[in-house]
Amino acid sequence: MPKTRRMRSEANKINDGWSHEENTRFIDLLLEEANAGNCNDVATLTASCHRIQAAMNSHFPRRFSLPAVKKKVEWLRHRNKVFDKFLHTPGVWYDKEKCESHVNSFYWRFVDHKVETPLFREFRLNGNPYHVKLAAIFDDHEVATLPKDLTGSPEWPIHIRDDSDDEMAVVPYDESGSSVPALPILLFDSGSTLSDVD
Repeated sequence: MPKTRRMRSEANKINDGWSHEENTRFIDLLLEEANAGNCNDVATLTASCHRIQAAMNSHFPRRFSLPAVKKKVEWLRHRNKVFDKFLHTPGVWYDKEKCESHVNSFYWRFVDHKVETPLFREFRLNGNPYHVKLAAIFDDHEVATLPKDLTGSPEWPIHIRDDSDDEMAVVPYDESGSSVPALPILLFDSGSTLSDVD
């Protein structure tokens, strides 16, 4: 699981009278909903807010209103881009609009084969898994390549840009060094193993 420190920090910035303990519990519940695939659209997110409200009310002595829970979720989603991207199916990190304009069901997924280093990534295209071996690992980023048959172009290096202490972003580049907007930005916790993120 990705670290929740950044999300908890963002939740604590909201001046709504919630305690640190309440915010911590709230973020844990929201991550559980996201892990279960319940935060992918408005309908499932609304249902998640109902469950989070019920869980908060059963865990703490004071009452939490549904509007308050919804407001907090929406604030976090708009305030924190990393958190917003996390609210997809677990293990799936992608910019849906950009990806679907390029190919169907296009996303990255971490896997840890635990057989050798460098590690591998599993790449899925239309439900079919492909494995991409990391070419190198550096202090602040990794470089990998996409198989030519998956991209329809020369192999693209994948540069992982360190955006913060908690998260990193994978940004595809073509051979000229320009970013490739049709491919997804993948976010993951730089402190976790691949199996932790999967």
